[in-house]
Amino acid sequence: MAGVRFNTSRFHVLTGPTELFDRVKQKMTGSVIKLHAAHLRQRLEERDIPEEIFESFSSETWELMTVEVRNDSGKFVSSAWRCQVKDTYLWIVIGLHNTVQTAMFTDKKGLGNEVVREGSFYKKVQIVNKELLGR
Repeated sequence: MAGVRFNTSRFHVLTGPTELFDRVKQKMTGSVIKLHAAHLRQRLEERDIPEEIFESFSSETWELMTVEVRNDSGKFVSSAWRCQVKDTYLWIVIGLHNTVQTAMFTDKKGLGNEVVREGSFYKKVQIVNKELLGR
């Protein structure tokens, strides 16, 4: 259903769980990202980001940083990746159907207070993604 919203929580690669980040990498390996989102087009122009940089996207060469997870299922819905460009990083957020939602240059690490680091939901996400990995 279009327009259905759900609550999400953010996880960071430095705080885990490892199974979540392994699952995202598994799903993104060999994926082709799409650049058709209107918001992205606007950001590329505003921030002078060349579209060609996305041709090099690979889950092996870009660094996975954060993952947004559905609170009801524990499954990921979007992921943020970065690559170094000159003296800074280009961050992109990839959502539904491997569509890049936004892009920005920043040196931030993405480790804000909203990142889930422990607790029962953390454990749920770990278990769900461990099962999805077949472990």
